[in-house]
Amino acid sequence: MKRLLIGSPATFAIESFMAQVLARPGQRGLGYFCLHVGSKLYGIRSPDATLLACSFDAVVRRIEGRGTHVLAGLDHLDAIAVAQDVHAALYEDLPEEAHPCGMTVIRLSEELYRHAILMAPDGDAAFDDGGHVLQFDLGEQVRLIAFKNPDADETGVHAIVEVRMNAGDFYEILASWKEQFMAQWDSALIAQKP
Repeated sequence: MKRLLIGSPATFAIESFMAQVLARPGQRGLGYFCLHVGSKLYGIRSPDATLLACSFDAVVRRIEGRGTHVLAGLDHLDAIAVAQDVHAALYEDLPEEAHPCGMTVIRLSEELYRHAILMAPDGDAAFDDGGHVLQFDLGEQVRLIAFKNPDADETGVHAIVEVRMNAGDFYEILASWKEQFMAQWDSALIAQKP
């Protein structure tokens, strides 16, 4: 199967590979799904990293939600502060009086999911490398903040990158990947038929 790389890794790109095609839409294939943000790779690039349906469905939902990935108060804060506060809210045992990004921990977690700010992880093993990508729709621009969780022995986050790009270009990358992935999947299923 051919590797798909849509976009520019220096800014933003989606990379995927289907090592094995699977007929069930709930699985689609075995392979990998990675995101490139600012020349850094987020996700596991291994032919057996994950089933691809979850990532495919997440891209479809993200396209359908265009313009709704907005979280007032977070979208203009410093990228390092956002990455650290999001990591703390999602994974650290913070006291109730802590207010990452000016919100309670519970409210911040709820708002991240309600507005689908977390582009990755997308719910499966594709980002078991600790990769996280946050997306903020800012009118005609999209702001991406990407980071990785630390190893168990470390504190904080690392590999923090921020990219701003034209919203039309961003969503075109998503739509192009979706179309090319579906074409690849359909042709692979046809090739499997006796």
